[in-house]
Formats: sequence, C-alpha cells, structure tokens
Amino acid sequence: MGDDAKITDMMPFHDSFGYMPTEISVATGGYEKRGSLWAFAVVVSKDNPLNEISVDELERIFGAERSGGWQLANNDYLFTSRYARGPEMSIRKWGQLGLHGKFTDKEIKTFGYSAPGFAIYIERNWFHWSKKWNPNFQEYVEEKQATPDAAGAAVASDHALETIGKDRYAIGLAALMHVKDHPDLKVLAISRHKGEPAVALTPANVANRTYPLIRDAYFYVNKEPGRPLDPRAREFMRFVLSREGQEIIARMGYYYPLPADYLREQLKKLD
Repeated sequence: MGDDAKITDMMPFHDSFGYMPTEISVATGGYEKRGSLWAFAVVVSKDNPLNEISVDELERIFGAERSGGWQLANNDYLFTSRYARGPEMSIRKWGQLGLHGKFTDKEIKTFGYSAPGFAIYIERNWFHWSKKWNPNFQEYVEEKQATPDAAGAAVASDHALETIGKDRYAIGLAALMHVKDHPDLKVLAISRHKGEPAVALTPANVANRTYPLIRDAYFYVNKEPGRPLDPRAREFMRFVLSREGQEIIARMGYYYPLPADYLREQLKKLD
C-alpha cells in the first residue's frame, strides 16, 4: 500500500509473472495535513497576474523535450514515441501563457520538491515516466530534511517559497501547509486542459476529486488476467472499499473516502 508505484517497481513484477500488478485506489489523498498524500498547490507571487493554469501547461513548463514515454497497458509496459514532444512544445516564457508587458519575454523560473513521491507523481502523470525536467528546475525540501547549516537553509522550503513570493517570474509546486506561512504567495486554480473551468484548491474539491492535482492511496494486488483474484485478497479489498471500510479510512483523519462512482470503478478491478 502507498502512493504511486514507480515503473521500476512494476517491471520486476512483470518479469516474474508476465503481467502487471493491479492498482486499486482505496482513498483520496488529503488537503494539507502532513502524511496525508496532500494535494499539490501551484503558487506564484501575488505580484504575478496569473490566476489559473492547466495541467497541460504545467507539463510544458516543468517538463522538457523527450523522445517518448512508457505506456502501461494490456498488462505490459512498452516504450513508445507516441508521447514524444520537441522543444517547441515547451513553455519557457510568461508571454506564452498570455501575460504581456514586462512579463512577455521573462523566463519562467520553476521550483518544486526533491522528495521521491513528488517526482514519481509528476513523471507518471505528466511526463509519461520521462525523467527530463525543465533545466532551470530548482529543488527544495522540508526544513527537517535539510542539513542544519546555511547550505541546508538555501534548499529548504521556507527559503524556496520566500524566493517565489519575491520573484514575480517564478512558479512553484508546494504543500499548502507551508504556503499558508507566506502571505505574499498566491495559489492558482487548476484545470485539466486549457479552456476548461479551473478548480480552486479547497477541502471540498479535493474530497470530490474535481481538483486535478490530488493523489491517491493505492493497494497493488497480484491478479492474473482472465482469472479471479485470490478469494482472501478479494474479500479484504471488498471490505476496504465497502462503506464500513471507507468510514474507517475517513476516521483516520488523513485521507478522504472515495466518491461512489470512482469507488465502483475500483471494485470492477477485483472481478
């Protein structure tokens, strides 16, 4: 159980069994609480006029050109040029997002977590498992993860968020629990695709899964294609996905229970 499995976790399983493990979501990650697989906030300085952005645009800002990506389908993993994109698809200037005046030709400076779970989520959901990032991407960590000296302070979250707040040309991916300590930051609303309605980062929008940058808690089970899941595993998973199981998850205070329609999708994976 955990957040997104790395593709390198899945490959040995496939090599051993000849098929991929079955991924089953059991809970929606939290809003901002530490340890809750909190949703990602996208932040800019309050001096930046941008108020919303799409996931498509974020991929083009934080990612880079790539020759392809991994496709996980039909119980296999295969590399394909279907997910290739050239440098002309990258967004590197604020003018490419429709900002004018002093912003038009200014470089977009990117910030984000160095934590493995952060990178895995982005590489899986945005980059098709490519590890090619914007060359100017600046990594940072929580204060407790940095060395207790000036060199550590330079890459700690407080310093990074303070830098973004003072630099109208910067954009960062962050935890809301840290952002709230920096009043000079603005949290952007997010849409999945440009032109679609953007959704604010709120507890309700995380719980109902309309905010695009949520995370899931998963179980990975060994289910051979065309054959039923082991009865004991199936019984356990059906309990976790039952009303009682979801209520237990909610009472923990870290995760949100799954909405009914999404929960039904997970139950179908057990058959």
